Amino acid sequence: MLRPVSSDALRAVDVRKVYHGRGSPDVEALRGVSLALRRGERIALLGRNGAGKTTFLRIASTLLIPTSGQIEVFGH
Repeated sequence: MLRPVSSDALRAVDVRKVYHGRGSPDVEALRGVSLALRRGERIALLGRNGAGKTTFLRIASTLLIPTSGQIEVFGH
């Protein structure tokens, strides 16, 4: 069993995600997003359509790989 090496359940440091289009301009969905969420804490992500909320959640759940930055879940 993995033991937490951090008190943060989720830690995001300077996360950036760029979608590269074929024949169209690149789209920067996230730029410089940092967040520390402790076990038991709850947050809400608010923003307009296309603001990057879903992209961030996909990166935080490891469904997407960020272009740059770091995501840690319980220190791993």
